[in-house]
Amino acid sequence: AASSYGGERTEAGPARWFIDDNPVGNGFDPWVDNPGPGRHRVRLEVSEGELTGVTSSEIAVAKPTGETDPA
Repeated sequence: AASSYGGERTEAGPARWFIDDNPVGNGFDPWVDNPGPGRHRVRLEVSEGELTGVTSSEIAVAKPTGETDPA
């Protein structure tokens, strides 16, 4: 959930998710494909009228156990 500048609850429609600057989903509970092993930047943008709030974080996705690098 998110709240507007005025404190009211914001609907999920204007919520947009990005991984490494690529759009991957909308709303507050999207299901996205695994971006693969390594470091990735996740960004959420929520808009209301002409205002947009943005937050981002870096995540690290580990290789599955037993997976090796290609030779």
